[in-house]
Amino acid sequence: MAGTSAGLPLAAGRGCGAANPPSAVSERAPGNWPSPAAAGGPPVSARVESADEAARVARAHWELGGAGLLLGRAPDEPLADVEPLIEEALLAARSGSITGQAVTPFVLSYLHRESGGRTLRANKDLIAQNARLAGEIAVAG
Repeated sequence: MAGTSAGLPLAAGRGCGAANPPSAVSERAPGNWPSPAAAGGPPVSARVESADEAARVARAHWELGGAGLLLGRAPDEPLADVEPLIEEALLAARSGSITGQAVTPFVLSYLHRESGGRTLRANKDLIAQNARLAGEIAVAG
């Protein structure tokens, strides 16, 4: 897979809940998903090593009547030092009585400001990397 790290987390199931997503680079979902964790996210239910393998797994899953799949990929340049900022942002949100749908934009804005824009650049890069990976899987399928 050009431009992607080996090993993609993969989660499958009806509705594909976030409890046990798949992973592409480790035995865990990328960090900060669904909550901050310095060692990465929750354990993944499966792991694939290429776009071709992801396409084969997806095809088999759907042929067996499965509903959803979630493929996760870590950013090429992880921001391990952002974990403390996430904790600070969540604490600030709680202190400011920010709840519900307002939490995510608040946290993202906080991270952007406190990281000097690094988190916004990383998120934009990750969007492009995910789009590239999705294209590779679509072509392989």
